[in-house]
Amino acid sequence: MTSTFPYLTTLILLPAGAAVVVALIPSAQRRAVQVVGFVASLAVLGIASAATVAFNRRYGATSSSPAISGSLRSGSPGASGWTASRSSWC
Repeated sequence: MTSTFPYLTTLILLPAGAAVVVALIPSAQRRAVQVVGFVASLAVLGIASAATVAFNRRYGATSSSPAISGSLRSGSPGASGWTASRSSWC
């Protein structure tokens, strides 16, 4: 079963919507601003958690996934380039 819920869109638009709501609240109502920010943060946390669960159910949670471990394997161009640039910082 595939999910069609737009997780990434929601993760972008929810904080933006909360920012608009906060901008419309008078500055004298500091507690209301804090509550809106806290509720929006919890909502983003919940949606991000749900997106993680949906991803793991669809693609599995293995570390042997080429998309995750392939770029970090020793000897790959990304890893050696990062190591070389990191050693030049010292």
